[in-house]
Amino acid sequence: LESFPENGVALLPALFTGEPLRDLQRSFRKAQAAERREWEADLQKPEGERWHNPGYFDIPRAIETDPESYCALFENPVVVQALKATVGDDVQVVAMQARTVPGAAESYALWHRDHAPTPLHATLSNSVKIFLQVFDHDGDNGCTAVVPRTHRSPLHPGDVHTGPPEEMPGRFEFRGKAGDAMLMDLSCWHAAMPGEIGRERQRIAIDDDAALDSTTTWTASYDGETTASLPWDATADD
Repeated sequence: LESFPENGVALLPALFTGEPLRDLQRSFRKAQAAERREWEADLQKPEGERWHNPGYFDIPRAIETDPESYCALFENPVVVQALKATVGDDVQVVAMQARTVPGAAESYALWHRDHAPTPLHATLSNSVKIFLQVFDHDGDNGCTAVVPRTHRSPLHPGDVHTGPPEEMPGRFEFRGKAGDAMLMDLSCWHAAMPGEIGRERQRIAIDDDAALDSTTTWTASYDGETTASLPWDATADD
């Protein structure tokens, strides 16, 4: 974690192990099966009537399917230490994805950043994401890739690379065993890599932000493209 302010990325190997991991895997598989049926049925509809993304499907309100297993993630001492070291003592969980990505020849999420660049003088991040591998992940089934140190760059990924996403220079592809995790500043450039057709990957992603105050910077985004970065004023009337 000491290099996180410079790199914007840190690996957390074997974050979840043993019976807690197996409980999470069983819970994920059970909820995944029900959502898969809805996703597959939805994709049979005309394109204008679908509400699922064809590139992936999430378990809605995953935490409600097994509060004990998912809350164990938030309470993991390594997670607590990592968040305090990178975001600060006053941190909040703002979102969680329990996602399945079927193998596909094309990326469902090209290179982008979720927030405006982290200021050069900042010692802490405003927003980070923890990616947890639910099952073993060798990369042939696709993966999340990130370009370290881009969280402070004023450039957009398209300023550097316009070719296939899997050919981005300097990328790090996050692979690993079940229970391995990666911590990433949400200002870093990242993308979903294509995978082998017929295979899929499963991961849990948790977004964590610094708790709100009158100086917090909010970033408006659409499809991952930053459109505005505005100071949020807690005392404003509107």
